[in-house]
Amino acid sequence: MLLVLIGCGACVNPTASTVQIALAFGFIIASMVQSIGHVSGCHINPAVTLGLFAMGRIGLVKGLIYMVTQCAGALVGAAILKYIVNNGIYVSSLGATQLHPSIDVGQGIAIEAIITSVLVLVVGAVTDPDRKEELGNAAPVAIGLAIACSHLFAVPLTGSGMNPARSLGPAAVASTWENHWVR
Repeated sequence: MLLVLIGCGACVNPTASTVQIALAFGFIIASMVQSIGHVSGCHINPAVTLGLFAMGRIGLVKGLIYMVTQCAGALVGAAILKYIVNNGIYVSSLGATQLHPSIDVGQGIAIEAIITSVLVLVVGAVTDPDRKEELGNAAPVAIGLAIACSHLFAVPLTGSGMNPARSLGPAAVASTWENHWVR
């Protein structure tokens, strides 16, 4: 919910720069990982949850419950955002991810696969139980930076979904479905 509310909230301002959007997403994720990571692992991205399932770090049932909850949270966050900015001042897509006109579907899929893979790799590495002592409290910073850097690269090209739930919430609430499946 907070990822969509804060991250996509940065997107609805038509004068927001790519840097502002990247920092909003990176900082909110770093803050959430720091504050609730020790409680739930801060599972807010179905792609990351799937990656951790593949690594054997989360069970199937728990993973599925997390994914459903992540999508529900994204829908709630987008609905709150729509309520807050539903005054005609801000753009109405609520930060829904959209392909740049010069990017075709194949390129969009490749871009999203790359940035999502970077995130899953970083999360897998910094949450490796065998490296806990070595890494200390590096997870929030590393994950936040991976997200911010990926957004700097991908926001102008695809909107930088890198999280199926993050893309679903604004798309559903704003009814902006074109090429949504790319993300």
